[in-house]
Amino acid sequence: MATGVGTALWWARLTAGMTQQDLANAVGAARQTISDVERGAAIPSVSLALAIAATVDRSVEELFGARDSR
Repeated sequence: MATGVGTALWWARLTAGMTQQDLANAVGAARQTISDVERGAAIPSVSLALAIAATVDRSVEELFGARDSR
């Protein structure tokens, strides 16, 4: 299971009742891209992050906000 950003996106997507493919279709991305972001293997572009946040009805900060690394 993903941690941090991936967990927030995964949970928001599930809460929205969407599969990875549903979200990918809605934002014009590949399903693999959504999977990579959820697993923490990729960081979305600003435009993709904005589209994802709007689609799952969350703020960009909720999904992709900076975490305190201290």
